[in-house]
Amino acid sequence: MMDTTTGQYVNENSPYSLHMAEQGTDAQEREKLYLWAQRETKFLGYLEDALERIENGTYGICIDSLELAEGPHLIPKERLFAVPHTQHCVACKTKKK
Repeated sequence: MMDTTTGQYVNENSPYSLHMAEQGTDAQEREKLYLWAQRETKFLGYLEDALERIENGTYGICIDSLELAEGPHLIPKERLFAVPHTQHCVACKTKKK
């Protein structure tokens, strides 16, 4: 088959599918890759925020409890090991759900 836009022959190594069913699969795979890249970008942002909190000395302090009268809650080390980029202690996180 010849691609009418380029004048070149389309072979099986082409990024364009020759069958309608393959086009749907290709579209699904592109969407899945996009979602994974988007999720990875979001996670890297969380890690950058955590590094910033380490630099300014607020890492391990729950951001939802900063305004409480009894003072801010510290995030337990076990939680920080499980979710290093967390900004919330377990009590505040469960209230949000």
